[in-house]
Amino acid sequence: MFSPPSGMPDSKEILVIGGTGAQGRPVVKGKIIILDKARLSRLSNKSVALAETNRYRVRVLTRNAENPRAKQLAALPNVTLIQGKQDSQQDLHRAFKGVYGTWVNTDEFTLGQKNELFYGIRAYDIARHEGVQHYVWAGTDYALKKSGRNERYHWGHNDSKGRITDFILAQGPDGMKSSVLTTDPYMDMLLDGMFPPKEQPDGSFLWANPAKNGKIPLIALEDVGIYNLWLFDNLPESAGLNLEVTTDEVSFADIARIFTEVTGKKGVHKHVPFDEYAPLAEPYPGAYVNFGAGTEVVRDESDITWRQNFGAWWRFWGEGIVNKRDLELLDRIHPGRIRSLAEWMLKTGFDGKPRLVLKGIEDWKRHQQSSIPEPLHSQRMSSPPSSDESTPPDNEFVYNPKHLNEPQNYLRIPGVMFDEVPDLIPSEHSAALYYLQPKEFNLNLSWGEYYRKLEPFDCVAKKLVDIFDYSIQELKRGTEPKVTSVRQTTIGHEDDSDPEPDPSFWDEFFERVLANLGNEAERFGMTSLDVMWIVYLYTRAWENTPLSLRTKQAGYWRNANLHYLHDLLPEWVEMFKTKKLKWTTVFGELFGFGR
Repeated sequence: MFSPPSGMPDSKEILVIGGTGAQGRPVVKGKIIILDKARLSRLSNKSVALAETNRYRVRVLTRNAENPRAKQLAALPNVTLIQGKQDSQQDLHRAFKGVYGTWVNTDEFTLGQKNELFYGIRAYDIARHEGVQHYVWAGTDYALKKSGRNERYHWGHNDSKGRITDFILAQGPDGMKSSVLTTDPYMDMLLDGMFPPKEQPDGSFLWANPAKNGKIPLIALEDVGIYNLWLFDNLPESAGLNLEVTTDEVSFADIARIFTEVTGKKGVHKHVPFDEYAPLAEPYPGAYVNFGAGTEVVRDESDITWRQNFGAWWRFWGEGIVNKRDLELLDRIHPGRIRSLAEWMLKTGFDGKPRLVLKGIEDWKRHQQSSIPEPLHSQRMSSPPSSDESTPPDNEFVYNPKHLNEPQNYLRIPGVMFDEVPDLIPSEHSAALYYLQPKEFNLNLSWGEYYRKLEPFDCVAKKLVDIFDYSIQELKRGTEPKVTSVRQTTIGHEDDSDPEPDPSFWDEFFERVLANLGNEAERFGMTSLDVMWIVYLYTRAWENTPLSLRTKQAGYWRNANLHYLHDLLPEWVEMFKTKKLKWTTVFGELFGFGR
């Protein structure tokens, strides 16, 4: 399996751990972006990644060889896969055996900082035992150390790697040679993850986050492959070196300004306090930073929450607490490197729209797709999914979907079973599933306990009340005589005496509702359709809940403003009646699905 390809008898084999990730892929197979011919000539005889040279073969450790990213790498010349886990000492021994060198990037978002520290050190020990000659560690800025051990700047996924960096470099030059490549936040995170802007109704793009005026060193992933190739190619100079790389150092005000200059589109940065930002950004309320490990993993005090982790993360980067990079050294190593954010934007065609970059987010979205209940999944797919789409992710993510196999128990809503949910809900709108599944699901929950565990919708409902109210006001302006006479007792009864609105009104009204409701829903990772699904089920829950229980649990409904949504429901129902629609068809009709 690991014999050299024909014609490459002298090539050295490099084990890559983390090769399917955002940073690992350009290490295996890079991509070069160059502006001018002068710089092109300086790089004309250089390959940009390990697999593109005839000097190295690449062995990629992956927990799932069927993962789409792993399969893409396996299709490259000079690349083979070995299946195993980075947190298995047995797998590490097997993976390191017989290779010349290694590039290691552990995944703290799955391991957690304690396990990453253990396996990061054990990987070094095992590599040395197996005779590896050159060990390259993918590090990050040791924020806690660089801030003078100020606990305000302690977060897990950087500090654990920083501790491992210190350990590796402390081993000295004897025996296995070691190098470190320290990266800062990816410039490519403007496409995916923490940094993408939100397009506004007026066509501008808004970066709303906790960053202040600090300059953040961003690295273009396209250049990471060359830096790592240089480390492997340049012993003994690279032995013991911690190569700290960057592309450009910019504040978010700079990012917005440069975006405007490059694209002609208006860019704006708005500082948002972290406490306001976090509910819109965290994977789910109360998530741990290693949410990739799943919800059932045993945790202790070393496992910090997403909010604790990224609160410190934003403070550190947003306040500019980081040392300057040695740009002269970077220019010598990689004379054709991308030198500015503007250059990166030009060459990537950055337009403010998101694209998938980070493996964790890609896996998360695939996991959401695969977690849809079978009845909905099969009804909405127009054709069988491709092998890539049906491939399970490398890791278990976020919520446990095991209860989806019992749809009648999935929602504790009397009179509404999950298999009665309108068939018009497309499978890709799985964000709504999360907001309808309480944490720590238990069929023995009381009604009050159930509703309290659905707190995410509390946040959504409070924001959406204004949108629904706006929609009703628009509706009244178009059909005032009809709507003002609506009473709960008349719902479901035709009244031919009521005036019919001009048909053109509905088209304009639907567009306004879609735009306003959609913008609000997007803040919670949902769409208009997701929200309407939730509102439908919640209002049905209210209608079917016995009066005694309604009264008993009134506090929950009142806190979430759900009582107001329920009060608005008759007017929405009247709108549907006017259109000769039912709730079971309103999703597609109102929001354009299937049109």
